[in-house]
Amino acid sequence: MLTKSIFIFLILMSLNSEIQSQWIKYNAINSNSLDLTDIQFVNENTGFAVGGFPSDTIFLKTTNAGLNWSRYYINSGDSAFITYYNSIYFIDENLGFLCGGGKYIFKSTNGGINWNGISVPFLGPSQTYNDIQFVNSTTGYAIGRYGYLIKTTNNGESWDSIYKAINDLHCLQFIDEKIGFIADVNNNFYSTTNSGMNWTIKKINFNYSPFSISFIDRNTGFLAGYNANFQRALLKTTNGGENWAIVLSGTGWFNDINMINENTGIVLGYIGDTNSFLTTNGGNSWNYYKIGKLTNQSYLKSNFLNLNTGFITSTQGNIYKSTNTGVNIINISSVTPENFELYQNYPNPFNSTTIIKFDIRNKDKYSLKIYNILGQVIIENNFRNLEPGEYQYNLFLENYSSGIYFYELSSNNYQKIKNMILIK
Repeated sequence: MLTKSIFIFLILMSLNSEIQSQWIKYNAINSNSLDLTDIQFVNENTGFAVGGFPSDTIFLKTTNAGLNWSRYYINSGDSAFITYYNSIYFIDENLGFLCGGGKYIFKSTNGGINWNGISVPFLGPSQTYNDIQFVNSTTGYAIGRYGYLIKTTNNGESWDSIYKAINDLHCLQFIDEKIGFIADVNNNFYSTTNSGMNWTIKKINFNYSPFSISFIDRNTGFLAGYNANFQRALLKTTNGGENWAIVLSGTGWFNDINMINENTGIVLGYIGDTNSFLTTNGGNSWNYYKIGKLTNQSYLKSNFLNLNTGFITSTQGNIYKSTNTGVNIINISSVTPENFELYQNYPNPFNSTTIIKFDIRNKDKYSLKIYNILGQVIIENNFRNLEPGEYQYNLFLENYSSGIYFYELSSNNYQKIKNMILIK
């Protein structure tokens, strides 16, 4: 009887001690109809966001870590200047660029307070530029409708067309000054190794139009998109785009894929609060990741300063911020412990989320695996070159059923395993 009472007490305690990622919603713009399509923070305090529609464009800036946002208006005096904003890229707190629908890319040298419109290749009112990126302080690229790829080498003072893809381009990424990737809506993937002078084209053998791209290195990358049948997919390559495999799919859209590092990434979708997913093992598996409660809304874009601090935009003018994203391990102490140790998780039993702490004495590669009762690996995290110290890992099992699970921490020289109880 005593044992049963203690067990019931532990269950009630776990239900009231749920630990999860903490995202705070800010209504950055007083509107329920304007979408924020891009966001970028250059440091912990200063960030920028853009979006809106042709009749109501938005440029926002914060200097207090997202607590408050100020709106600035851009007007070139030209009725065809820019009809909406798609993408921003700031090199530092002052120097930034903005692109969207229209015949200009805009440049600011004072942190977005004032902007100068710079003419770019323009085919007419339907021309758009959908993504922009700089690889250094002078060299940048932008891509858009009709397959246009343009480049600047003089700090954005002028832009030249350097390549025309087969179809409309929506996503662009350079991982260094020479190696870059783009994808068009007709499932063609392009790569360059010489700063855009030449491009290699590969056909993606899946019927999904890519709208977001994220490469970890020159070989491993992801494309997120959807098709006309309202079906979405996240694709992964491990050979630089030669071949692709679907690693996540379903009904709806995928708007954004962001690999924060080689292990951890987040993909955002449409529609509702069950359309964000997290990987902690390099994209081999993805789990539902709770950010907030959305009703007829979508998450659109993410930007992470580090594994702890991130920002996410959504429809209806909302920005979400977290300084405890829950996607990572946290180094609690850098003091070298006496022994290698894996502690009992807490709370335990737990409802969906729990904390696993461990000590490591030697710098090494470590693996943290979660097993179900059948001994099958359901989550695997590989951490490279962890320094000696005490660590905390936040585990999320929201998509798994109640039962007994096991967690194992191992390296080349150490191995420990413990069990835990999930109760929903």
